[in-house]
Amino acid sequence: MRNKATLSISILAGIMVLLTTCSKESNRNLKSANADTPAVGSIPIRVIFPNKSKSGSSSISAPENSISEASCPADCPTCVKMQFTVFGPGGINGQQFPAVNYTDCSTVLTGVQAGDGTSVYLEVYDALNNIIYAGAVGNIYVPPDANAAAQTIILNALPTQKAAVLGLMSECGGSVNMVILSNRAYIATASCDTGLMVVNITDPTAPVIEGSASFGASGKVSISVSGNYAYVATGTTLEIIDVSIPTSPTDVKSYTKLNAQINGVSISGNYAYLSYYDTSSQKGGFQILDVTDPTNPVEKGNLGNLSSADGVAVSGNYAFVIAPCGISVINVLNPLSPTFVKFVTTGSGNSCYSGSGGYIFLSGNYIYVRGGLGNQQVDISNPATPTLAKSWVWDAGMDINAGISIKENYAYGIWNKELEITDFSSEFPYPILLESFPNYLGAVSVVGNYAYLAGGGGLSTNDSLFYVYDLSGGW
Repeated sequence: MRNKATLSISILAGIMVLLTTCSKESNRNLKSANADTPAVGSIPIRVIFPNKSKSGSSSISAPENSISEASCPADCPTCVKMQFTVFGPGGINGQQFPAVNYTDCSTVLTGVQAGDGTSVYLEVYDALNNIIYAGAVGNIYVPPDANAAAQTIILNALPTQKAAVLGLMSECGGSVNMVILSNRAYIATASCDTGLMVVNITDPTAPVIEGSASFGASGKVSISVSGNYAYVATGTTLEIIDVSIPTSPTDVKSYTKLNAQINGVSISGNYAYLSYYDTSSQKGGFQILDVTDPTNPVEKGNLGNLSSADGVAVSGNYAFVIAPCGISVINVLNPLSPTFVKFVTTGSGNSCYSGSGGYIFLSGNYIYVRGGLGNQQVDISNPATPTLAKSWVWDAGMDINAGISIKENYAYGIWNKELEITDFSSEFPYPILLESFPNYLGAVSVVGNYAYLAGGGGLSTNDSLFYVYDLSGGW
């Protein structure tokens, strides 16, 4: 985690350095010994153990004389050391400070770059070097050659893994996607012998495989479930599976889009919305199907010549189709004639993903895009003119199997064999490692107090696994 975080910090530094030079340094009259050495200051830090009831905020700022004495470290006998990472003005110059003993509940971080907008991130480790608590505080002004206002970090407890591990199938690995609906997980996989798995999660600590359907899945898979049917996009086809009998899901129709790689599917009302890559024109495309009768989908409107078309989400009369560096907004009020509205740029450079490796997640008035080195939160409260609300770097690199899920102010994402969390309500969101797993992960979905994870491609064994992670202990 530390290596990846360091790389992420470096990338963020490169992106932000020009902005910082132009704006931040002009805000304060910072003096230094020479032009190559930035002015530095110090930040006094006090660490507070969390209340027994969950707080709505992970951190606060307060003058030191207003902080009551807390029973840190007595409340955490397993805590051993604290690791601080500081993002300087504008979120740049990520600096990891030497670890300090957890018993030192107060410390002073010295040599911090002076300026506005500094953030401090804290991870607390046990004797086995596991992160068990984390917290952050931001919007700090660090004066040159002096102490900043004393800061307080309230720790958040990291959740613990439930003993719920389920072997789904023996397969040769491939892309995985998942939908949680009611008390079932529907898992689509581009495997050699199985396309859809239905897992009963009525008891999250004891998931049970109910049934499966086999079809020739390949490449990236996308899944949407509506009523008694699951719609799985894979390769050139959209497979429509009757799941009304969970123990015996049945593939009732295979719709083929010629010369296309279908990358995404979203169901809204009686329509299926597909995003695809046209292998002839090498452009993105968007197709609407009438699935009033799921056994007989009828083609409606089609829109071509998009810059790219990976995942798709639909809200009201608009569809949002993601591309490596942005989102195409499409008006679908008339299913026979969808119209292109605009392209919204959400990333540049390293924050853009490559190929068809982007994932989209719709939650309320926001859509979340994960891909490449970047993650974006996009406000669609005015769907015709979406705006980028926030972006953050997650980890170095991302393959086609990584996913994202949202709960409240937290983004849960997977990277290879890790589950990570980011509090994106903070000024400079920062990923925290929750758990490392023995197998590669492909999909994540958070519902209630549980995160559900499905194994993905590149497995070191031939088993695709299903994990349930208990989030009730903290995040």
